[in-house]
Amino acid sequence: MDLPLTTFEGALKQIDAARLSPRERLALEVALPHFLSSPPPAAESMNQAAERRFLDAVSDARDRRPRLRIEWQSAPNRRFAGGPDLPRGRYYTVARDPAGDDDSTLAAEMSGYRSVRRSALCAAIDSFAPSCISHLCEHRPSVILAFLGDPELIGPASADLVERLDYPPITTLFPIGPLSPIVALCVEIRCITTSATISDVLDLRTVAAQEWFFERFALSRDGPFLAFEEDQPTDFTDMLPWLLTMELGGGGFTEAVGDMLRRHGVNALIYPSARTDSYAMQVHRQPDRHGGWCLVDYRGAPTPSRRVFDATSQTPFPFAHAGRIRYWPDPGRDQGSWAVEDVRSHYQTRAQTELGRFVGAERAHVLSLALDQLEGAGLRAVSRSASSIPRLSNER
Repeated sequence: MDLPLTTFEGALKQIDAARLSPRERLALEVALPHFLSSPPPAAESMNQAAERRFLDAVSDARDRRPRLRIEWQSAPNRRFAGGPDLPRGRYYTVARDPAGDDDSTLAAEMSGYRSVRRSALCAAIDSFAPSCISHLCEHRPSVILAFLGDPELIGPASADLVERLDYPPITTLFPIGPLSPIVALCVEIRCITTSATISDVLDLRTVAAQEWFFERFALSRDGPFLAFEEDQPTDFTDMLPWLLTMELGGGGFTEAVGDMLRRHGVNALIYPSARTDSYAMQVHRQPDRHGGWCLVDYRGAPTPSRRVFDATSQTPFPFAHAGRIRYWPDPGRDQGSWAVEDVRSHYQTRAQTELGRFVGAERAHVLSLALDQLEGAGLRAVSRSASSIPRLSNER
């Protein structure tokens, strides 16, 4: 198998759990459940019931049962990990410079772990993004967790955090109606930036890697592939909804891709973030500008030893009604370029809808306006960065 591998040279950004202070760790645990640790496994009774449903759904299950071994992984998938044995700490965002500016990609990935039901309500703001609280940054790179601290609005979690952290609250006035001001408790989470050189990388920012990926996982039927129930894909951009599957950690397809890459000695995969607006611009089919990308590092990880059928469900990103893909298929200077839009705003809308179920639509609207003032400026800066790409394109 002739993979179009390249050597990556550039800056990578991440949060190193081993370097977090107790205060930073506590803030992450309260704000973003399971960002640092996996959720507890499902109860045994739930596993047994799911096993029965799976076996009943397999065609000719009666004959195949003796050859099927059902194992329940103790943690959810991690996107493109290729199995639960990939060591932790292997995920990075791709920064545009050694300072760690990654178009707020890491902050967007962190926001994916925010839950109205399980955590205090907060905004995740990159230290490089313009914001009404950016002046509070003491370190760069970092991500600020800005908690909305009114217990009446969001429950006791943030108030408890203030007390446990012994952290000075920051009062920010939001002129948005009778419920303002809202007190924001800001906790800065320090990030690290690494200058890395990694050989044998499958870099999906390149046209060659995109074409290979499309041929291997959409057209080929030898090994793992993505089966389309309706229209067959015509190029790599048709696969983007499945690379950006909405579940945290991806699903069975992304796991199969990681498994195959690890089996073939690939050292790392560079892939578009599933939580923000990514783009990959080409000039005469060579990489030019890019934003919204992540890297998973396979170096030193064990080679997968078992063939596994992953029955994990996955939901492709609904570009048909929640965003769009712009692409440049025609010959010319920009051929092979593409950009996705409105991915992060879609998740903001979903969060507001979820919040409305708990506190009512009116109060959810007020809180969403506050969140927008906290992190919206950063999002608009990302949008301006992406909007600098040429406008002549097709859309999906």
